Amino acid sequence: MIASVTFRLAVLKEDNSTYISNANAAYDFVRRNIDSDGWLRNTADPLTFYSPSSSSEPSPEGQSFVLLLEAAQRDFQDWVESDATLPSGAMVINDWIMTN
Repeated sequence: MIASVTFRLAVLKEDNSTYISNANAAYDFVRRNIDSDGWLRNTADPLTFYSPSSSSEPSPEGQSFVLLLEAAQRDFQDWVESDATLPSGAMVINDWIMTN
């Protein structure tokens, strides 16, 4: 979850140098724990939080975090590749660019 927020904040602040290496490491770790059916494995049990989830039961909460992370990382990569910058004084609110 924090990695997805890091990617989002990097785009909003137009700064891809702070903590992106940590977010990429988290992203790579999550990707290595997705099985051939697309389910995230090695998650915490959402009912107890202190024990691992069953290997036969995927975590719906884990899946939602994967989707958030994938979308944020994709949008960050698109931003880096486009070398886009916001107009001076502009800000992003709910995916809309607002200018004064």
